[in-house]
Amino acid sequence: EMSVIEYFLKDAQVNDKIGSEIDIAAFQGKATYAASTANSMKETPAGFRTLWKAGAGLATPTVKTITTGPIDKTNAVDKLETMYTSVDEAMQLMGLAIIVSFKTYNNFRMNYHSAFNNSATEEMIMGSTYTGARFHLGAGKTYVIPFAGMGNDDSVIMTPLSNLAYLYDIDSAF
Repeated sequence: EMSVIEYFLKDAQVNDKIGSEIDIAAFQGKATYAASTANSMKETPAGFRTLWKAGAGLATPTVKTITTGPIDKTNAVDKLETMYTSVDEAMQLMGLAIIVSFKTYNNFRMNYHSAFNNSATEEMIMGSTYTGARFHLGAGKTYVIPFAGMGNDDSVIMTPLSNLAYLYDIDSAF
């Protein structure tokens, strides 16, 4: 028989695994459809990255693409600043979620520390279970947020903070 503690630990681990799978599917989904046991979850939905790439490829693009080259621990702050300042001013005023991989997030934090001789403030975002670092531009309304679904590359997605409501959040999952 399982103890109460074992039950809650197992329950938390299952929810964490489900959350990670949804996070990956939300970003990397390939939209092959025909959901079945033959397709993994991330191959079934149209993920955000798929939708954004399609939006950037339209004759009249609905997504702005900025090419900066590789992002590493020596240039992450500069690259994110370049991308942020190219975003429409109205979006900057709303506050942005700068969505990155954990690799890019760690590079940003290391570069931030060496550039400003200080640590980026890390906090919970908008009362959700997302944590991220407050970005130094944008009057404190913008955050750099790592997502498992971004994989291990250095692509960056900037979107209004309100779009976080469409992503997996442990609290809303319950």
